[in-house]
Amino acid sequence: MTQTTHLFSRTTVAVILGFALCVGAAPQAQEPVPAEPQEPPGVPAKPAEPTKAVPPSQQPAPRHAGPQVTATSRNVNVEVTVTQQLGGAPVSKTLTFVVADSSTGKVRSGIKVPIANAMPNMGMNYQDVGFDVDAGIRILDNDRIWLDLSLTFSSVLPAKGSGKESQAYPSFGNAESQLNLLLDNGKPLTLTQSGDPSTGQEYAVEVKATIIE
Repeated sequence: MTQTTHLFSRTTVAVILGFALCVGAAPQAQEPVPAEPQEPPGVPAKPAEPTKAVPPSQQPAPRHAGPQVTATSRNVNVEVTVTQQLGGAPVSKTLTFVVADSSTGKVRSGIKVPIANAMPNMGMNYQDVGFDVDAGIRILDNDRIWLDLSLTFSSVLPAKGSGKESQAYPSFGNAESQLNLLLDNGKPLTLTQSGDPSTGQEYAVEVKATIIE
């Protein structure tokens, strides 16, 4: 009887140890990760925030940075005049536009001139003729004006001869200037004067910048 009880005790201990090992080896359950909240069906998505306009004082500097000064809230009236003489009386063309301080302006003015095609029955070609101005402005502390100016202009030269061919195939003249200037407020300045002996074309460029209070 005693021997039987001893064997039973060993068997009981083995069963308990085996159960404990199985329980210890069992994988632990991971805590569930909460899902990100989602908009219920039918609810529209939030609109994107509108892009804020950049004021002139925070816009990029003109092509040439120029003097480093604090931008003001004033505007500058820019007047560019080109006077051409093509063998006759001088002809003047003026472009006037307004640019904010520490900003840039651009003006395009011109026409398309028809040119006969060298191939018969092929229609007309066209040549742009006009006046283009790009300007960067800064008002300095002493109310002088720093101007970054790019100017291009073209014209139809007088026809040589009186035949139909000279009228159908005109010649063109053009000029280009790129300048950095210091101007007195409201005072005109003559920039360039030039002449071409081969064509008889003469031209002068005058610019004036006036601060608008």
